[in-house]
Amino acid sequence: MEYFKLLLSWPIQMLNKLIARFGTKNVAWMLFIGSLILFGDAHISVILHVLHICWEVLEMQLENVLEAQFQLTPRQAEIVTAWLSFLTMAGFFAAFLFKVYCQILLMPKFFTELTAQIRQRLAENPGKTSFWMGAFSLGTASMTLLLLS
Repeated sequence: MEYFKLLLSWPIQMLNKLIARFGTKNVAWMLFIGSLILFGDAHISVILHVLHICWEVLEMQLENVLEAQFQLTPRQAEIVTAWLSFLTMAGFFAAFLFKVYCQILLMPKFFTELTAQIRQRLAENPGKTSFWMGAFSLGTASMTLLLLS
């Protein structure tokens, strides 16, 4: 029994040290991402399977509500539910595309701010001007033009 306690105490101590250093939320994300890396296919398929089951249960309940409230036949309720599901998924996809589009639009601002910070640091330390800082500024400008075109 002592051996078992000793065996369990080490991971718990390490976890407590990680939590003290990085915070609970960050450690939870680290563990989740680490487990996805180790057992990625299993985790993702289980998560998607659970989401699919939840979605099916919601569809089934919606069909029951449509049949009861609007006096639809089971076939009509199934068709209405299928269309509502399709529209919901299309809405999720449109929201995802809108978010990605907005992030792409915000990228030039990010690169401009980053270049301004680098120029400010170079102005503070004029002796550290190097080829790499110029190359970075040129790369940032070309990336901004590429994103805007």
